[in-house]
Amino acid sequence: MINYGEDYKIPFESSIVNKKAQNMLLVFYLHEENTPVSEFKIIKTIPFQLKKDDEQQVRQDYESIVNKIKCGEAHEISEKQQVFLGACTKGRGKGKDWVKQPFSDEKAKSRAYSYKVGYMSAYFRSIMALQKLEHLAIPEEKSFLQVLQESLNKYIGKTSEEIKKETNYTSVGKSKSQLFNLISAMFETNGSNVNRTQEFIKEGYCIKTVTNRLDKAKNQDMSFPNIDFTEIYNDEFEDSTWYGYFAETTYVLAVWEEFEKDQYRFSKYIFWNPDNAFLQQIEKLYNHIKWMVRNNEVEVYNENKSNHDKWTDNLPKKGDFFPFQIRPKGSGESVIIKLPISNQLIKKKCIMIDKKFIRGLVGLEH
Repeated sequence: MINYGEDYKIPFESSIVNKKAQNMLLVFYLHEENTPVSEFKIIKTIPFQLKKDDEQQVRQDYESIVNKIKCGEAHEISEKQQVFLGACTKGRGKGKDWVKQPFSDEKAKSRAYSYKVGYMSAYFRSIMALQKLEHLAIPEEKSFLQVLQESLNKYIGKTSEEIKKETNYTSVGKSKSQLFNLISAMFETNGSNVNRTQEFIKEGYCIKTVTNRLDKAKNQDMSFPNIDFTEIYNDEFEDSTWYGYFAETTYVLAVWEEFEKDQYRFSKYIFWNPDNAFLQQIEKLYNHIKWMVRNNEVEVYNENKSNHDKWTDNLPKKGDFFPFQIRPKGSGESVIIKLPISNQLIKKKCIMIDKKFIRGLVGLEH
């Protein structure tokens, strides 16, 4: 835990963060969607070693936290302010997770030091070497953020066809991911998903495309990975993958304008860190689904055990927790799962963010 009354007096070398980095055993489990944690398989145990290349950034993250305490601003600490070492919230809410700070009368949220999900994912990939890791070419004199901006700025205003030629990108037919693949090509990833490069994972960045179509009705909501109902049943919001998606990730929203039918131009991009109001709303949705699952309140209708029949349910719909909605994702037999406790069959679901909200973020008309 972060001790607001003491940690500001302690230099990084003597801090609990540095001490634990030298005496910490990591246990990696194989995550299986909608499977109880008790059934996860251990795939690796290894002593944690803070890499020399990362130590300076972790030190800066620690100092940014203790400096907030010194300035009487512990209540303003946010995980968005750090890169590798975060300050995650702890507690059960309802006023119980607010504590005193030494240089202000305003109470601050109870928090703990934690290495961010992206950093630990990159750490795991580096020690397991399950596959060749794709890296961005970052010169020593430049930062990750500089390379990110330079790579995108180079192509602003250019059409998809122009970008294909300049990046030597080739594709077979049309695919929904073609515009995203072009973004990856801007970073010279040799066909790999830029979001899966070591640098994007480690820094906690993710690119999402926003397409402004001539036919506004074809503009789409933004989708995220499938919902793990077992995780929701077991874990608090602060420990969930949802929290990682929205509290620990910086999104780069890349905007494509359709200027002729099926012809696109890369017009701009923005950085987006979800604000506190957004996080509070997604937490409400998370806890509502948790309540439904734990109390066996999820109902599925028109269930004929056929993948071609229409399955409906009473999970939150569009407008219930704006800008979020819960929607089916995928098709075929693999989309049917069981809910915890009730073993009720349901089709896989994902979180979607309403297109109106996204378009507002990037300055497009609804």
